[in-house]
Amino acid sequence: MNIDMDRTGILSLWLAAFSLLLTLLAFWTDPVLNRDGMYYVHLARLVADGQSLDAGAETWTFLSLFLGWCARWLSVDALYVAIAYAALCGLLMQLFTFHLLLRIDRTQIWLALLVAAAFPAFTEYRDYVIRDAGAWAAMLGAMSAMTSWWTQPRARYLAVALLLGLLAFLCRAEMIVVLAAGGLVWLRGLHGRGQFGSMSLSLVLLLAALAGLLALAALVYAVGLERMQFYWSQTGGSLLHNFDQTIDRISPEVISYLADDLPLVLGSGLLVMLVGKLVSLNGLFVVPLIAGIRRQLLGRLGQADGGLSLMLAAMLLLVLLLFLFVNLFMSARYVVPLSLALLPLVYLGLIRLAQRFPAQRWQAGFAVIALLVTLAHVISTGPGKRYLIEAGNWIAGHRAELGELYFTDQRVAFYADEGYNFANVRQTLDEMPDGVTTVVLSYRAKGASEQQVIDQLRKQSGFARILHRSGNGDGDGVLVLAR
Repeated sequence: MNIDMDRTGILSLWLAAFSLLLTLLAFWTDPVLNRDGMYYVHLARLVADGQSLDAGAETWTFLSLFLGWCARWLSVDALYVAIAYAALCGLLMQLFTFHLLLRIDRTQIWLALLVAAAFPAFTEYRDYVIRDAGAWAAMLGAMSAMTSWWTQPRARYLAVALLLGLLAFLCRAEMIVVLAAGGLVWLRGLHGRGQFGSMSLSLVLLLAALAGLLALAALVYAVGLERMQFYWSQTGGSLLHNFDQTIDRISPEVISYLADDLPLVLGSGLLVMLVGKLVSLNGLFVVPLIAGIRRQLLGRLGQADGGLSLMLAAMLLLVLLLFLFVNLFMSARYVVPLSLALLPLVYLGLIRLAQRFPAQRWQAGFAVIALLVTLAHVISTGPGKRYLIEAGNWIAGHRAELGELYFTDQRVAFYADEGYNFANVRQTLDEMPDGVTTVVLSYRAKGASEQQVIDQLRKQSGFARILHRSGNGDGDGVLVLAR
């Protein structure tokens, strides 16, 4: 047992080092932050400087406040804190996954390590600074703690699961389902052990603490909860009404051609989009996922974690379907929690495949391909966006002589230390106010030479003098123009 624990600890250290390496490669090959990340860092810098956030700055300010407080306490730029946050979330997701899978089956430690190291959903947003990353890490941690409680009902596991579930909720409001699924598993555990009639005072206090913390979160984040109330209101007839309105906006030619089948076609298309994104996030591991969806493995999973994974996946699927049919679009980022909830099933399916095809050549080939795909996900080989940083650094270095600036791309403004206006992420020349002395234009040459696009922008803006120009050699660039 001690040898097994020592091996688990050593492999955990290797996994942590591998996770940090992936994050380093991701930010090194593509150092430009995502747009949401820029906004969070902009707000965090305001917090670090002691400024208050506007009431409408963001509906869910937890991450910005956290980054700002850390930046102030550490006396470093919030940008570096944000990158450290992204690295920490990636590391915790992989470590929590490793230990979660080992609690389900300790006999296949190398397969658990492979899933934790190479699952595509971990690398898809490796270099993103987003609230979701904290929610994903907390969700996996809560699943691991709750699975431990199922096998060894100790109060500390329950307390950790509760705290991590609340943290996931603070990061993303829809993660309230983590607490709901964990609560159902807790009740099932009490029922199975015959403890309903002798519930201890500590458990009663734990439930009271949960209710109090949820009430506090609801009070502090009332603006964000309005969004939850909106989606709750859509669960009735409003959803069908909105769906009918969407069908009415489709062209009459299509409606006349498909007639009564149009709702079925639209609904099926949305479901196919959801399934397609789930398959994409599983990548090569979609094969063991399909292998894991078997009656005996579903039963085995229910015995190992009390049905937590399947209940959580079902709840997340309902949330995704509601969002999908209300908004009629779906980002792959929103599907990540569902793919993570199904990780234990992927693991059991991989074990089944390894038992059915015991040849080490097959297993080694699968592992090598999975790891190569992981590296391909984090290493950016495209033209890149470093020109945004170059343009921003040049503007910051010549700020005193540029006068009144106007940005058509807030990403350049972010790297020029001019903030990030989330309400006007992309501005046009028609919106340019009077008194501007320098205009900063980002462009993308499509179907035309880059010089033609530059000449057209100079003519259209009325600013003919080029002060600075940076690009990526593939038609994307930034111009700093003056009259």
